[in-house]
Amino acid sequence: MKRMPIFLLLFLAAGASIWLYGHWRTGGSSPFAPAAGSKNTPRAEQAPEPPREPAMTEAGSKAMEIFEQGLQAYNSRRFDEAVGYFDRALQLDPNCYPALSYKGAALAFKGDYRGAVQLLDRAIALKPDCDGAYFNKALALELAGKYDQALDCYDRALAINPRNPWSYYGKASIYGRLKNVGACVENLQKAIDIDPSTREHARTEADFNNVRNAPEFQRLVYR
Repeated sequence: MKRMPIFLLLFLAAGASIWLYGHWRTGGSSPFAPAAGSKNTPRAEQAPEPPREPAMTEAGSKAMEIFEQGLQAYNSRRFDEAVGYFDRALQLDPNCYPALSYKGAALAFKGDYRGAVQLLDRAIALKPDCDGAYFNKALALELAGKYDQALDCYDRALAINPRNPWSYYGKASIYGRLKNVGACVENLQKAIDIDPSTREHARTEADFNNVRNAPEFQRLVYR
């Protein structure tokens, strides 16, 4: 299968990471995980991080502070710098699952898909109800061209947080590349219903080139 251009996934990750992190900051459920948006990247930024635990230790609190510095670097696509921050956070608290999740996403954007999935599986084991970890794993698998597995992870993220538009957008982009017009439009509609700005991203999203001329896609995106 043809892989999507890396800059597109980056955009998706960015958009998602920003939305998810903001969702957490304003009291939404489970903020934690990816980065990217039009693959330039909203989706890289679309995975939110989980809130601090009530009984967080001093080391855990410091780890989260360092993690947040790494998240800023990550959302600016400075992945090497971000990994350095995440490693420092994990030295203080090996169970800092946000650092595990975002380090995994950063490694995926650096091309280390196996290492990315291993870290994301650790994050999921520590926090099974964290939609962001599943979102980041979906991004890693999508970057690796493993679309069936990526779709499954997007579904797992949505089972936890059905209000993240970028998980639907991620599914739509995969179905677009696979030329599945019906599934693409169905998921993109859900993304737009939650966040109308995703329609603007879809208008220039290369992943939809295979379905762009379909009447259903035209009506949804260009009406």
